Amino acid sequence: MTNEFYETAQAAYRQKRYLEHASQDEMAERLNDICVNVYVFGDDGSARVRNTPYSMHFLALLAHFFEEMKLRKQPSYSFHAPNFHLDDTRYPKARRAEQLWKNAGPFEPGRYMLKFGQIQYLEPLLSEGRLRILAASSYKDDSLAAAIRDDELRFNQVVTGGITQIRDKDGTVRTFPTHGPAKLSHEAASNFYLSCYSALFENRLFDDFDADGCLVIKDVAGYCALLNESVRGQLPNWKFIIGGVEYRDPYVPTRNPSLFVTKHMRYSYQREFRALWIPSERHDALAPLHVELGDLSAFCELLRL
Repeated sequence: MTNEFYETAQAAYRQKRYLEHASQDEMAERLNDICVNVYVFGDDGSARVRNTPYSMHFLALLAHFFEEMKLRKQPSYSFHAPNFHLDDTRYPKARRAEQLWKNAGPFEPGRYMLKFGQIQYLEPLLSEGRLRILAASSYKDDSLAAAIRDDELRFNQVVTGGITQIRDKDGTVRTFPTHGPAKLSHEAASNFYLSCYSALFENRLFDDFDADGCLVIKDVAGYCALLNESVRGQLPNWKFIIGGVEYRDPYVPTRNPSLFVTKHMRYSYQREFRALWIPSERHDALAPLHVELGDLSAFCELLRL
């Protein structure tokens, strides 16, 4: 960061001090969420800051973090920051993944999507289109890796300096300002099904997803049409949607975020593209779906790490 960039970010933060009431644990989590999105690893294993507008946003958030600590006037402080890295030792597959991607393709960004996973499952997906589709609630499982584990049915936001309205049983509405942070929890109207992909290659995803293979889908529209047709028989009255995930900062609240396509900003680097099926009525427990799309080899390529 240049001094000018840092000073501009500092000044912007002082105008809206959104982390003022964050606890030490919340600040530590915030630092980790920023760090995981700032760094990328090259084929030499070194960590470097992404040179994109995307990374500049997170660098500004990093400046906000340090400005908040400065404003607290603490003589010293320390945080456990497992997502801060100076090299790729935590990502043993990253160098091989970077080389694999360089030797493949080239693939034009925006014209492909990727399915990371184990070769034993990706091979039947390529040859027969055999795919298991999970309920959104299944991603909350504590046994899953941190990069995958998430509560897909709930999103929490923090509002400071807001206005609260309470409607009494008789219909009377009372309005008053909030003092300190107000934590809002949004919950999806129902459980739903989703199938997850990445819209851009990131070499660390092989480690994050415990993958030794990556299926490159080069006809996104064609693949999604097959997916919709194959699932329709099992979910005849469900709404099918495809699109990119919206990554949101919980300290920059938005009104009524769509839980079907909303994720915490900590996952931003994954650039998730998802297909999802939404029911017309509420469902809580949903068993996995098993579908076969047919041979995909005409427009898919399997990269083996």
